[in-house]
Amino acid sequence: MTGMGMLSPLGLDVPSSWEGILAGRSGIAPIEHMDLSAYSTRFGGSVKGFNVEEYLSAKEARKLDLFIQYGLAASFQAVRDSGLEVTDANRERIGVSMGSGIGGLTNIENNCRSLFEQGPRRISPFFVPGSIINMVSGFLSIHLGLQGPNYALTTACTTGTHSIGMAARNIAYGEADVMVAGGSEMAACGLGLGGFGAARALSTRNDEPTRASRPWDRDRDGFVLSDGSGALVLEELEHARARYPAQLSGGMAQRTALARCLARQPKVLLLDEPFGALDEVTRADMQQLLLRAIHERGTAVVLITHDIDEALLLSERILLLGDSPARTLGEWRIDLPQPRAELVEELGALRIEILKTLRRASRTHAHPIAQPEASHVPGRPDPFPT
Repeated sequence: MTGMGMLSPLGLDVPSSWEGILAGRSGIAPIEHMDLSAYSTRFGGSVKGFNVEEYLSAKEARKLDLFIQYGLAASFQAVRDSGLEVTDANRERIGVSMGSGIGGLTNIENNCRSLFEQGPRRISPFFVPGSIINMVSGFLSIHLGLQGPNYALTTACTTGTHSIGMAARNIAYGEADVMVAGGSEMAACGLGLGGFGAARALSTRNDEPTRASRPWDRDRDGFVLSDGSGALVLEELEHARARYPAQLSGGMAQRTALARCLARQPKVLLLDEPFGALDEVTRADMQQLLLRAIHERGTAVVLITHDIDEALLLSERILLLGDSPARTLGEWRIDLPQPRAELVEELGALRIEILKTLRRASRTHAHPIAQPEASHVPGRPDPFPT
């Protein structure tokens, strides 16, 4: 993955959406772009502040349903993020797999109104190409000159996931070197809210919209309809390496794992080499993110790392294992005769004793080495020798 793009109820790009997630903000709120006084559900996740003219001309945008506009915007962001340059030499190897669960409902609704109220001659000539699901992929290929595989999937709520999976398969099968993949939706219109509402599929917690989405809760009364788009640029590995993209992952797996852990508000967080696989820039960014989380939340963090510089940056106190030349840098130390993999496995079982040791040392500061209670595996060397 070499590029990402997103429009969501939390933001108009990936950084703003991600910031909202980390801050624990909800994008669910009362819907304001239409009168919903007659509807049982009057809230959802709307994209706010979107200016289509940042991506398309106003003349072209008027022909397209919002779900196509959202999909194009997210796709343009992803391609720009990837640094990919489309040329005559590579355009036949770059494809698109952008789908939608339900397509241009708003455009269908508006043209049906024209048909019933004013007759068939008032239907827009752009109605069909401005509504059908494959036109995110179609218009993107036209704008960027892409000539690789081009299609759209429709599998309801799993559309985006399937689109990404099929795009990866296109690359694995040698049909493309690069694929733009994802999904787009804008169903919070009269037909969407009315149709799902008639099926009693939507939550009706209009008095507490931010708490309405509660899967697996015994008081759950339906899902929450939201709009937006997400797009990824997937690239064959050697093709990506050959052009030196700015990033391959951005540390998103680590960021997501850290965010999930912090969301539980733990008293103690154990991190085992959390940033070792990241590039230098992303690693520094993640370290600063962790420092900010520690400062703002007051979470105690136990960090296992082989990087002395990282330990000095992130730690108030350091425990050194083995004959390290930096052992004197630590306020405390625990020496192992010969650190081995099996001893690392025992750390999980010994975590309670380690925490007790740290607490005692914090209270007394009487000795540089605090001895925990014996709790090692019989038959193995004592990991905390006297």
